[in-house]
Amino acid sequence: MKIEFFRWWLFICLLAIGAYFGIHFDVFSTIFNTDKTYLSSVILLLFTGSTLLTGYRTWLFNYRKTYTDTKLGWFCGELMFSLGMIGTLIGFVMVFGDALAHIDLENQENKAKIIADMGIGISTAIYTTLAGLVGTVLLWVQLINLEYGIYHYEEE
Repeated sequence: MKIEFFRWWLFICLLAIGAYFGIHFDVFSTIFNTDKTYLSSVILLLFTGSTLLTGYRTWLFNYRKTYTDTKLGWFCGELMFSLGMIGTLIGFVMVFGDALAHIDLENQENKAKIIADMGIGISTAIYTTLAGLVGTVLLWVQLINLEYGIYHYEEE
């Protein structure tokens, strides 16, 4: 039975629906415009590529009975997670490094600039963490689906 590819395709359809609403409500544009490190964009590209690779390998397994290795997919998941954590650290450096470097509490305009700079750093930290974690979990779901099929095929 070719259930693994069907599950993967259903998952992709659900992702497409979620992406539609993310575009409709400007979630993606907010994240990409706010992230000053552009790591969220890199994570999205890595997620897209690894999702297509996982789908192709699931198709190979189901329709060509070709055993596929999932190590590259797991590596991509770990890489997305790591990029999210690096973005978090960079965001915190932006908050505490740039924003607090030239503090002059007597100047009102300076206070507003400090708060704006801190907001950019914090949003960069949060959005890169979110992109890394969500990308990782969504890829892992696909890989678990493929490995479940491989494991049960080897039992038969």
